[in-house]
Amino acid sequence: MIEELKGALTEPKAEVSEVSEGSVGKLYPIFGDLSDIVDGFPFDYGDGTEMIAQREIRDAAWDWLSTVRNADGLKTYVDRWIARSTALPTIEDGRPFRDIAR
Repeated sequence: MIEELKGALTEPKAEVSEVSEGSVGKLYPIFGDLSDIVDGFPFDYGDGTEMIAQREIRDAAWDWLSTVRNADGLKTYVDRWIARSTALPTIEDGRPFRDIAR
C-alpha cells in the first residue's frame, strides 16, 4: 500500500511544470518514514502501530491533495512532513530515538 501511495503521489502531473523530477524525490524520505511505522522499524509502536500508521498516512495523503502543485507548495509540504515525522513519539530505552534537529 505504501509503495502504491508513493507512486501515486510522486507521479508527474502536466500542471506541475515548475517541479522537477529531482525535487519530487524529496518526497521519498517522508513516505519512507511512514512505511517505517507500518514495518515497526526502527521503532515499534506496539499496539498503537496500526492507528498511528493509518493516521499519518491518511493525513499525508489528504495534505498532498490540498498542496499547491508548484515548487513552493512542494517545499512547504516536504518541510511540514519532515517536521511532523520527526515529532512522532519515539522513545527507546528511555531516550528519544530520533534526533529532533534532523
